[in-house]
Amino acid sequence: MKNNLQIVMSLLNSQSAYLHNDDALVAIRDSQHRVQAISLIHKKLYQSDNVGVIHMPHYIHELVDYLKDCFDTNRKVSFRIDVSPLQLDVSQAVPIGLILNEAITNSIKYAFTGNREGIIAISFKQSEEGHYTLVIADDGKGLPADFDPAQSRSLG
Repeated sequence: MKNNLQIVMSLLNSQSAYLHNDDALVAIRDSQHRVQAISLIHKKLYQSDNVGVIHMPHYIHELVDYLKDCFDTNRKVSFRIDVSPLQLDVSQAVPIGLILNEAITNSIKYAFTGNREGIIAISFKQSEEGHYTLVIADDGKGLPADFDPAQSRSLG
C-alpha cells in the first residue's frame, strides 16, 4: 500500500511539472497533502509491533510536522497539541488524518494572513467508550461577519 501511495505522489509530482495554472497547481498540492496524510498512517503501521493500529499521538505530531514543512510557516504559526495516548485501527485513523489535514491546511492558508502570527490547537481525546472528541481551533482572523454557511459551497 505504501508503495502504491508513493507512486500516486510521483504521478502528482510529474503532472504538476506541466501545469501553468495556479488553481490547478494548488489542487495538485492539496491532493499530495491528502495522499501524504494516508501514507504516514501506513508508515506508522509498518513501524508498529501491533500491525493494524496507529498510535495517534505520534501520527498527529508527524502530520503536523509535515504540514509545517510544506507550508513553511517560519515559526509564524505555532501548534498546541494535546492528544491522549489513543490507538486506533486504520479504518478510524485514515478519516481522522484526512480531517486533520484539511482543517490544519485551511488554518495555515487562511487564518493568518499577512505577517499575522497565531496558534493552531489540536486536541484528541476519548470521550466515552467508542467515542472520541477531535477539536481543531485557531486564533486567526475568523469568518467574515456576513458569512452564511448555507450559501457556502465548501466546508472551509
